[in-house]
Amino acid sequence: MMLRKRAWDIMHEDFITMTEEASVLDAMRGLASSPPGCLAVLVTAPDGTYKGTVSSWDMVRFVSTALQGADAYKDVDDEGFEAGVGAHCKKCGITGVSALINPKTPVARPGDPLLVLMEAMVKSGQRLAVVKEGDKVMGVISLTDVFKELAQGMVPED
Repeated sequence: MMLRKRAWDIMHEDFITMTEEASVLDAMRGLASSPPGCLAVLVTAPDGTYKGTVSSWDMVRFVSTALQGADAYKDVDDEGFEAGVGAHCKKCGITGVSALINPKTPVARPGDPLLVLMEAMVKSGQRLAVVKEGDKVMGVISLTDVFKELAQGMVPED
């Protein structure tokens, strides 16, 4: 029953972690090769302290913004287009992932009720929550995980 579920009941313990010294390209490659359902890279300080998340959405938005603001490849032939876009993508790729850290990602404790977690995700507008106990990241929960629990628990079966 959904009212009894806690964060630990639905959290995923398989997540990708990178230090804030990693590049956006490192984060993109890590996330692209991650298990299905993994939505973000968890970013830590060199000492392992959790700093925040960088989602696939954050990275796509970052690259898209850089390309839309780039005049170098407008009104050029195919070769010039490839060179211009390539240069902007390279610049995006070498940017430090710390520049994209999302400070709004909700943080829950393992024993937090699912309804509390759902409210935090809705209020923050985020599709991911991090589950921590003290300073240690225990897992992550996606909006899809919450949705599935909600869909199963909305109407009790007879």
